[in-house]
Amino acid sequence: MFAQMLKTVLQIGGIYLFYETGMWIQQKFHVPIPGSMIGLFLLFICLSTGMVRVKRLQSGADALLSWLPLLFLPSVIGVIEYGGFLKQHGLQAVAVVFISTVLVMCLSGWLAQWLAMRKEGVDERVDQRGNIHRCHARGVHRDETSV
Repeated sequence: MFAQMLKTVLQIGGIYLFYETGMWIQQKFHVPIPGSMIGLFLLFICLSTGMVRVKRLQSGADALLSWLPLLFLPSVIGVIEYGGFLKQHGLQAVAVVFISTVLVMCLSGWLAQWLAMRKEGVDERVDQRGNIHRCHARGVHRDETSV
């Protein structure tokens, strides 16, 4: 019993080390990504490459995951507390969330494509007839007609 508890605590400590490493990297190098995400990415890399075996962190991760629903409790209580607001404006709130989600997805996709073409050195223009003209930085031209 004590050995299992000690093993779980040590494994949680191992996961915490990845978090702290990510925080250190973020602060030291002024990376615009949250340190917790950097730590999570490092943990993913170590697990994917086999540098850290899953069984070395399994019981600690299971213990943390068992407490995860408790973290969502304040959100649920907030929703319950504002029940009157949701009865009055619930449909509008859902519409705003849905529309903003679709807009963020579309803009993110467009931005990703634009950045990818910019990285490749592609300049894309659409003429009045709807034809797409792509000019590569190397001087290669390719015309496509949109459907």
